[in-house]
Amino acid sequence: MKKPTLFEMMRFSVFAFLIGTSCLGCQREYPLVISEAWVAEDSVKVFLTADRPALVIVEYGVYGGGCTGYYDTLFSWQEDNTYHLDVRMSAPHPDDTPDCTDDAYIQTEQFILGYLDPGRYTVHVNEILKEFEITPERGCKTIE
Repeated sequence: MKKPTLFEMMRFSVFAFLIGTSCLGCQREYPLVISEAWVAEDSVKVFLTADRPALVIVEYGVYGGGCTGYYDTLFSWQEDNTYHLDVRMSAPHPDDTPDCTDDAYIQTEQFILGYLDPGRYTVHVNEILKEFEITPERGCKTIE
């Protein structure tokens, strides 16, 4: 099995940094609060492609509203074919008084685990656990 590259592990952190610094001219009295995002179990899906070895894409939704938003995804891998995706969100500090709407929204993020050899795998997205198996036969499928 191919160990994830540094690029694969950091690409969402770079994206989150760019989003987070897009308001460099804004004056904030209080820092943003970063916490674990609420990810609905039915929003976590594992997509396997027909490529060999399989390309695995994990898609999940981040729910929030107003000034709450996706921050980043921390990625870790264990040699026993287990992947952990720690999805985090940002929100205004409780003492901050930003002008935010109460609208709820979902933001869908995709994370590519990479090309994996046949075998059994586990992916944790925050508290959600998905197990899947990659077989030698070709074909695309989705694990929900």
